[in-house]
Amino acid sequence: SIAWARTSAEIAPVFCDISSHLAVGSSVAIPACSFIITRRLFHIIHFKSVLLGGKQLLEYFLGLGLPTIVMGLYYIVQGVRFQVLEEYGCGVAAYQSGAAILILDIWPLLLPVISVSLYCCTPVNFLLSSPLYPAF
Repeated sequence: SIAWARTSAEIAPVFCDISSHLAVGSSVAIPACSFIITRRLFHIIHFKSVLLGGKQLLEYFLGLGLPTIVMGLYYIVQGVRFQVLEEYGCGVAAYQSGAAILILDIWPLLLPVISVSLYCCTPVNFLLSSPLYPAF
């Protein structure tokens, strides 16, 4: 932001390329990590092992693979390489279309909805499976 204090010129194009792609990846990675934490909590409550190989592959895919795939697919919907906003700096420049919604905008909505629904089921399942509260 300091570099673009009173200008919107392209001062550091390589930095802008990298930071715009990292911004796209982090918009998917942060909700995915929240989902991974909630999923692990759900499995711990159900007394299932959380260190099995197949389950870790899904977690690695959600935490690393999915953001990397979305960063690669960002090339399809980007209008220009990046946009420079005065007093802010580099930003994502995606062409708003149906493909952009499916590639970029669906993940920050879908993953938290799944995470919240799993989080709401966790205490209920814990209380129902607890030895202090026998099932009816």
